[in-house]
Amino acid sequence: MIAAYSRAPASGVRIRTFLTITAAVLTDCLTAIPRHMTDRMFLVNDAEAYWRGWQIIKIHGGLGRRYRDPAFDTLAACSQCAGAGQGIEDMPCITCFGTGRLYNESNERLEGGVS
Repeated sequence: MIAAYSRAPASGVRIRTFLTITAAVLTDCLTAIPRHMTDRMFLVNDAEAYWRGWQIIKIHGGLGRRYRDPAFDTLAACSQCAGAGQGIEDMPCITCFGTGRLYNESNERLEGGVS
């Protein structure tokens, strides 16, 4: 039986691998600093948004936040007044009570919903 011997990688390959791994770890650590700072900065706002059931969307690479209430998925423009809230002779629309929006209580997304 012939045994297969493998040589250890050359020292240049080991050094290059070490430097590549070190650079990746260092880059990861340095990019985490602003992320952790902004997470701490938005901690109160994120907690309130979570409490209210809002969606929290991180923007600008995690340096900003956008909060969105999913209840807006249940709103749509009133088809009677085309979302204006006014009916005939500048009176409030009867269908939407002058708001210009209709609410779907079954939580199904209405066609043409507001976002």
